[in-house]
Amino acid sequence: RIGDFSMTKRYLFPVEAAQLGGVQVTAADVQSFASTPLAPLGLTNYVVSQSRADQALARVSEQLPFDVTKHSSYRSHVAFLMIERLKEDMRVYADQQNNGANWKLIGLLDRDIQSYMQDPQGANLCRCVEHVQRLLQTLLQLRTTDMHSMLTALNYGLVLANHIAFEDKPAHDWEMCT
Repeated sequence: RIGDFSMTKRYLFPVEAAQLGGVQVTAADVQSFASTPLAPLGLTNYVVSQSRADQALARVSEQLPFDVTKHSSYRSHVAFLMIERLKEDMRVYADQQNNGANWKLIGLLDRDIQSYMQDPQGANLCRCVEHVQRLLQTLLQLRTTDMHSMLTALNYGLVLANHIAFEDKPAHDWEMCT
């Protein structure tokens, strides 16, 4: 029987190292996995959330950039429904853009890039490069840890899948076949 792979919920819980072949899953790991998987990196040290206003961008209009209501084909029911759908899509898109935020790498914000262009050999650019190198090093360390844990857990899973436990040891090997 096939399991329910379309489950709307997954239950995660901490696991002691002894239960998972040496891989420990802490409560902090579960919280991170369930919310922000890269939280162990200290993401707030590397990224910042910016709204359109923070980026000095104009608001996105909710109106369609064209008007076809005067066209003769607009009178058809299908055309009317298509335009209504486009109007609703435009309202949703504008709302997402105007009320949302973009995550950007600290040191690579628009104003930072402008300062690097003005002073390509400056200390600010050097600090940015060092910042990105620290992020890369942190990501590589996290990857190494994750790969070790994954390979350990996979090997343990193979051992469990291929293990055959005999409750009662037969007196002779031929008795195992009967």
